[in-house]
Amino acid sequence: MSTTTELRPLLKRLKLGQMLNTLPERLALARRDQLDHAAFLQILLADEVSRRNDRRMEIHLEKAGFEDICRLEDFDWTADIKMDRRLLDAAFSLDFTTRREHVILVGPVGGLTAGE
Repeated sequence: MSTTTELRPLLKRLKLGQMLNTLPERLALARRDQLDHAAFLQILLADEVSRRNDRRMEIHLEKAGFEDICRLEDFDWTADIKMDRRLLDAAFSLDFTTRREHVILVGPVGGLTAGE
């Protein structure tokens, strides 16, 4: 019986069943990099925290009723739009919030359409 097979009921009982999706990949990483137990556990738990945060965000976005979901990672940086990428990246980092500063984005209303 494989380790993954033995872990399946335990992970499901603890409501960590989604870890099974990445467990083989993470086990291979741990073997390849000779990770100690604590480092391996930290990676597994970080994956789970990230997965839960992503799922929580999806639920909030669904409840908000947005028609389209736009993510920064999906932005087309090759589009013919004039902007200072460095300043935009700084704003997207949200560091201004810890400094209690404001950000104002100024530009024409609307956006480019597929035909433009």
